[in-house]
Amino acid sequence: MPVLPPLGIRLSPRFPALARYSPGETVERNCSAGGSIPRTELRWTINGSPAMALELVEYPDKVEKDGRTTTTTGIKLITNQHFHRGVARVSCIATINEQKLQTLSEILYADSTATVAYNTHLANAGVGASQRYEVFVFFTSFFLRFWRCTII
Repeated sequence: MPVLPPLGIRLSPRFPALARYSPGETVERNCSAGGSIPRTELRWTINGSPAMALELVEYPDKVEKDGRTTTTTGIKLITNQHFHRGVARVSCIATINEQKLQTLSEILYADSTATVAYNTHLANAGVGASQRYEVFVFFTSFFLRFWRCTII
């Protein structure tokens, strides 16, 4: 059987690094590898340690007519348990036949001053509001980077 690497590997939802998660909030991340033969194995690490089974969310594979498989697995972590000094690093490691293909990592931040859970905020915002939020965050982030560069 031929081995075809995934067409792409991605983490979702988008823009987690711009979020500040509130204390006690459950943070949910997904990792997907699309269109591989055979199935891409996805595993998670939290702060460099393998995620435990109770932290993982398994989704059914999608198999295309040509045999390519899209695999998705998720992770749930709680800010009080996994964040150290307000920071957690999560990584998704993609392999086929025990051959490492790619590692995607993110640094997530907790903020004790956050009054609304980030995931709840996005869930209640709706598609239109979410898109406006992404544009707002992009321009705010750009402005802060520009401002920081001009001062330093």
